Amino acid sequence: FECTKCKPGFYWEKLSDGERGGQCKECPINHYQSREGQLRCAICNNGFYSGTGASKCTPCKKGTYWENFECKECQKNYYNPYENSTVCLKCKE
Repeated sequence: FECTKCKPGFYWEKLSDGERGGQCKECPINHYQSREGQLRCAICNNGFYSGTGASKCTPCKKGTYWENFECKECQKNYYNPYENSTVCLKCKE
């Protein structure tokens, strides 16, 4: 019998109570795991996102803002000069 260490981007999910074993599962969207052999994934911080199986989160780009776990383009007459921001700034008239 050989033990399995889940690689980064994955976590170990045990089988139901009373059963032995389990399996490595990908971290879900907007979660990550940077280390191997872990039991859970962490959620990305505000201003960051990830796809499934991520070992790290990616910051939202300049010109976008973070809302509801995704990066969105700034609306017309708004801008954002920073990465991983949660707001866009109104352009001066």
